[in-house]
Amino acid sequence: MSLLFTKTDCVVWQRKAAAALHEMMDAAVDQQLPLVTWQLGVAGTLMGRCIGADMNARYDAFVRWTSFLGIAGWNHWEANGTTHLYGITQGFRGCQVSMAADLLDFRPGDLP
Repeated sequence: MSLLFTKTDCVVWQRKAAAALHEMMDAAVDQQLPLVTWQLGVAGTLMGRCIGADMNARYDAFVRWTSFLGIAGWNHWEANGTTHLYGITQGFRGCQVSMAADLLDFRPGDLP
């Protein structure tokens, strides 16, 4: 059984995603976007996570980043006293980028 892609393919995808992340960081400075953590996946995907201690600031960071990335249809659900926010786009320089935030003790009715 052969792989559908090689390690070299993965490295190429990761480099493309790293370049997209670099460009996003430049834009984040220009637009004064909040700081978030980033992960780079094996297939060149990027995942941002809003982790600030203040839940309102965390929510604001999520909304600002999803707006910047053009993610209009993000989802939210509640489980065990936490509201989870998640959105994904395929369209940032050809890379799949997702954003997530977990809001502790934040009620779904608090969302717009």
